[in-house]
Amino acid sequence: MKVIDLTSKAQALHVRVDPSPVYDMLAGLFVAENWTPERGFEVDRRWVQQARAALGAELRSDLRLFVRERGFIWGVTSLLEDRTGAAIPDWLKLLAALPPATLVERMLAAPRAARAAAPLFREVLRTRRDAALREFLAAYPTDYDPARVREIVTSPPGEIQHRLLRLLRAFYGKVYQPGEEHVTGLLRDDAESKTAMLAVLQPEDVIERATGGLAFSPDAEIARVILAPSYFFRPYNIISEYPGVRLFVYPVALGPGDGTSPTHELSRLFKALGDETRLRILQMLAEREMYLQEIANRLGVTHVTTIHHLAQLRAAQLVRVVDRGNLKYYQLRRDSVQQAGTRLVDFVSPQQGGR
Repeated sequence: MKVIDLTSKAQALHVRVDPSPVYDMLAGLFVAENWTPERGFEVDRRWVQQARAALGAELRSDLRLFVRERGFIWGVTSLLEDRTGAAIPDWLKLLAALPPATLVERMLAAPRAARAAAPLFREVLRTRRDAALREFLAAYPTDYDPARVREIVTSPPGEIQHRLLRLLRAFYGKVYQPGEEHVTGLLRDDAESKTAMLAVLQPEDVIERATGGLAFSPDAEIARVILAPSYFFRPYNIISEYPGVRLFVYPVALGPGDGTSPTHELSRLFKALGDETRLRILQMLAEREMYLQEIANRLGVTHVTTIHHLAQLRAAQLVRVVDRGNLKYYQLRRDSVQQAGTRLVDFVSPQQGGR
């Protein structure tokens, strides 16, 4: 039998590591808005309190609009696609120079599922008709807060640009910039190590190592990946995209002098194990790989709660994540589970060589 295959083919994967602090600042914005004690972010609670106080009530309102949960802010990172290592002030100038309607469209149409709505957004801007607005809102992905989508779409684009820039400039000047020099050194060092990995490992392997277990394969729409280290989002990853590009903002690997040590890593491991729900997840994954909603249904908890538990297990390198179509499947990392007890034994054993 002869076959002519007209389906889309996966493309060769190109990975770029970008130490620009822009990604880390945006991750810090996310933490400032979405931090709770249960989520296990490794930034100090006092930093979050100080960041929120520095912004004040009016800017906190803008923070909720642009950054809460499924935020709209990541689409504007597309301006960094060909600007590796861009400084934050330079990026802010690029945002200010962008036509307001283009900026808003980049924000709204970055997610793959939202791109079909982009022409409808342009129709809303052109006509300002209620029917066009209803059609756009109906076409927009339902997992985004419709009230915030409506506020962004119905506000003048120039106003949205002004509010976004006001928020970013205030957060940079009042919160991020005071510690920027130290953090950017960590980001550069980590980016150099991941770039060195790319010279000897397959791109997919570098992605999985950097993210602590997120497996990725190129497809017909995504052939370029940007890996961006983050200090403030530890121990989590942010996964975002814009046309043709997948973005992984991954937790920077810290040295012993920066708060990471064998004690810290072992504490993270046993913190992940010290929860009955997470232990149940490991038992379930020992049977077979499962996707997120399937795990949530079996546990009888919410989608969001399950994400938090799985993030803790991934950060402890006990599970890995594999994309299959539109679903993310979680797999048990059996080698890491088997080594957990050995790591504790090694840690408490008397040191050799008289040390």
